[in-house]
Amino acid sequence: MASGFDLEAFKPVLSLYASKISSRKLEKNQALGYGATFTADADLEVSNYNFGYGDGFLRTASNSFTTPNGEKLLGRISMDNSSFVSNKDEILIFNDARVLATSAKTLSYEVLTSLKKRLKRKIV
Repeated sequence: MASGFDLEAFKPVLSLYASKISSRKLEKNQALGYGATFTADADLEVSNYNFGYGDGFLRTASNSFTTPNGEKLLGRISMDNSSFVSNKDEILIFNDARVLATSAKTLSYEVLTSLKKRLKRKIV
């Protein structure tokens, strides 16, 4: 604790949500994402959500990220959307930037500073 701060006492203060754009059934062996980088090993309910790399979702998290509520990201992150195994109208992308940073192989600071101004902010 050389810095004078008890870092363990700090808690994440930002949550990011995305809204569903569309849904579809993805059948076993069907692919999705740029370059068909994901192929289903079973039938899945898949939805596209309005958060992509144009909003600051780091592309390095493609094919490796799962939301805090267990929705798995499928395929590559697109500019304006991304696909998850979900049919919810809204999903929590993250409530701790450190988790997304680990998936994207970067720092939480990069996750937070990558978020674009066009994202709706709500202070609670």
